[in-house]
Amino acid sequence: MKKAHIVPRTWTDTPDDERTRVRATRDHARNLNAFTVANADRQWFHLPDTSPPVGSGSFLPLSAQLLHGYTPEAAARSQRRAATSAEIQPKIGRDLSDQEVTIVKVSRDPAG
Repeated sequence: MKKAHIVPRTWTDTPDDERTRVRATRDHARNLNAFTVANADRQWFHLPDTSPPVGSGSFLPLSAQLLHGYTPEAAARSQRRAATSAEIQPKIGRDLSDQEVTIVKVSRDPAG
């Protein structure tokens, strides 16, 4: 079976590392592509003249399948997730016509 390489994105509090890749199966690629297509407003991008695998139906979260020790409990304890929630919660249900934009910078350097 051909293996894909996926860069995982999670709620872990460690910095995202673009060099970190995990080996994944074609089923993992179908899962990831299905969510990409589902979140696309009108179109999604892929290499021309290819037919990327796209799954359908219900899927389990990829992160828990690909990253040892990453669980729903680990995500719930995440400081990154808590900070995001604190930023978003006051905006839920609010009229966003004021065009307020929040910019978040993520840095490996604690000094920013």
